[in-house]
Amino acid sequence: MIKIIKENRLISLFSFYFFISILLNHSFKIDILIPCIWNKIFNIECWFCGSTTACIYILNGEFLQAWMSNKMIFLVPVILLLYYFKLPHIFSGFTHSSNSSEVR
Repeated sequence: MIKIIKENRLISLFSFYFFISILLNHSFKIDILIPCIWNKIFNIECWFCGSTTACIYILNGEFLQAWMSNKMIFLVPVILLLYYFKLPHIFSGFTHSSNSSEVR
């Protein structure tokens, strides 16, 4: 797990910030969450708009409200689990072989 965190430092830092900001919002109602850039620039909701609110609803045990806020929120843990546990093992056997008949 530490190896994955070190290899993906930017994603790990963003995930840590996101996790801490959700805990602060849930526990103390301190809102330091990053707004959706896509929504701010184009005024169109993306697929993940409302996911932070849905996470907070899940922490409060309000699963129906989380579903109404963003239906994708229940797929995110599955995707993360597949990424961290399955995908590195599936693709570790593949190597890039150069074709010796390439024209230079």
